[in-house]
Amino acid sequence: MKGLGWVLTCAVLVFWGTMNTLLVRRQQELNEFGKYRQGVHEFLGPERRKERWMGIYHKHKKIGYTGFEMEKVPLADEKFDFEFWTSLESVFHFDLFGKGKLSLKQHSRKTTK
Repeated sequence: MKGLGWVLTCAVLVFWGTMNTLLVRRQQELNEFGKYRQGVHEFLGPERRKERWMGIYHKHKKIGYTGFEMEKVPLADEKFDFEFWTSLESVFHFDLFGKGKLSLKQHSRKTTK
């Protein structure tokens, strides 16, 4: 019974040391990112890809949509470094002075290392 208390104490100390070491290492990784990369990293969290889409309405009628995608892509030549791919798309359909429909589409993609 005396040995059990000593083993549990050691186990708790090892667990505490391991968790604090992992926390410090994670914070060091985040500090290496720039502010933009850090924000993208926090937005993505553990996921490698996220996207958000929204409808654009005029007088309760859908006239378009907009959305963006972000993806964390590992670099082929480096083991623990990533590129961030961001893509933005916006599409509007509207009637210009009753002369027919006009569509505008904007699409951009940016890679940040």
